[in-house]
Amino acid sequence: MRMEKPGTQVAAFALGIVAVRCLLAGLIEPTTVECYYWLYGLHPQLGYFDHPGVVGWTIWLSRTLFGDGALGFRAISILLGGLTIWLVFLAGRRLYGEIAGRRAAILAGLAPLLFVLASKAMPDGPLLFCWAATAWALAHALSGDRPAWWWAAGLFAGLAMDSKYYGIFVPVGVLLFLAFSPDHRGWLRRKEPYLAVAIALLAFAPTLIWNARNGWRSLEFQGLERLEVRPGLSWKRLWGYPFSHLLVITPVVCVAAWAAGIGTIRRWRSAPWQDRLMASMGLPILAFFLAVVFVRPVKDHWAGAGYLTLLVLASASPRWDSGWSRRLLLATIGLLGVAALVAPVVVPFLPDDAVHGWRNLAEEVRKREPDFILGPEYTVAAAMAYQARPIPACDYTAVGIPGHAFADWWNPEEFAGKKAVIVLESAHYARDVEALKGSFDALEGPFEVVLRRTGGKPTSWSLMVGKGYRPEAAGGNSNRRPRGRK
Repeated sequence: MRMEKPGTQVAAFALGIVAVRCLLAGLIEPTTVECYYWLYGLHPQLGYFDHPGVVGWTIWLSRTLFGDGALGFRAISILLGGLTIWLVFLAGRRLYGEIAGRRAAILAGLAPLLFVLASKAMPDGPLLFCWAATAWALAHALSGDRPAWWWAAGLFAGLAMDSKYYGIFVPVGVLLFLAFSPDHRGWLRRKEPYLAVAIALLAFAPTLIWNARNGWRSLEFQGLERLEVRPGLSWKRLWGYPFSHLLVITPVVCVAAWAAGIGTIRRWRSAPWQDRLMASMGLPILAFFLAVVFVRPVKDHWAGAGYLTLLVLASASPRWDSGWSRRLLLATIGLLGVAALVAPVVVPFLPDDAVHGWRNLAEEVRKREPDFILGPEYTVAAAMAYQARPIPACDYTAVGIPGHAFADWWNPEEFAGKKAVIVLESAHYARDVEALKGSFDALEGPFEVVLRRTGGKPTSWSLMVGKGYRPEAAGGNSNRRPRGRK
């Protein structure tokens, strides 16, 4: 292996990023959302209340191969993150050459938002992988390579949708490209794209089957309920998206990505087809959530996958070859690289409750020897389920208030007459304790514990002990509004 070759450099870089992510994964406990997806891995299904099935399958495979530790059930996601870097390089190399591909791969590996998403056991890791893989396959298919590249593009596009519903922007972007590109519109009269669509639908079939069997409630939640109007556009909402991307993508890289995409749209007719393809696969998801922000708050990671192809597009710009643009880019890469190397050294010196807050709370819960644990929100219940395993945990589905996917996993009759510890945040104690009435023969407490949420400020918790769980009483709350939804 000759290290002066860009391909070898990218491979070494990807392995280094994987190593750093593994170190951090072993040092930092899972987030509450990761713990929720860990429960997916305990209950592998075709789909789930709030996501398609791929994240559950990958976590199931990861914990089967590597165990339930913080690194173990994240391992497959981290490996997919390393492959995503390599696929970005392959797509960039095919479209623009090795130098542009190398630049795009480095940015995809170091941009803070993408670095974090590919480090966690979340749907975004498989989505990023499939997004990059689709771009790579299309780079070959649209260059005139054999039809099998279309089949591969269809497979990866379908798996992108099966990773996260936002994967729909992959086929949408490709359709926009084919429909509005005069030199590639002829593909719409050929069989290859339609066979690719058929393969994509076949790959997405598990999610469709699960929804058909469950009243389409997952699609309804991620569609209509997500777009519920929340009036009052505020600076806080705008900072959530899009301005937060100046921080989580970095100013230089974020501005370059948006400028490259918008610039391609402005000179659409004269732009090379490679530019049009990358812009079509990256801009629609960013533009969609820019519109959604006027309806409801948008989390910064929802549109993150769109940057993969925009980074490939931006990396091909000649402005990076000299002048201030090159200096800014090198400075950004240097700072991000140093931060990635330093992070595993710094984390062990942080206060224990800053990185293990949920584990410490679970230890307080264990002292009361519960048969099961309850939390009013799905996040608290999921964190306790993971940190106190094998003690089972549930959200307020157990007391008749519908929540997330816990309703598909919880069998109340198994816990009749048993003892629970209920974990309540003291600030919401009066509200949350009210829903417990009638679900236990007796309630003891509250017992106050002050501990920090991982990465957050110290929080006062009120622990209640419920004796004699009465699952039949939970039905009285079944008409109450669902709580704790993301």
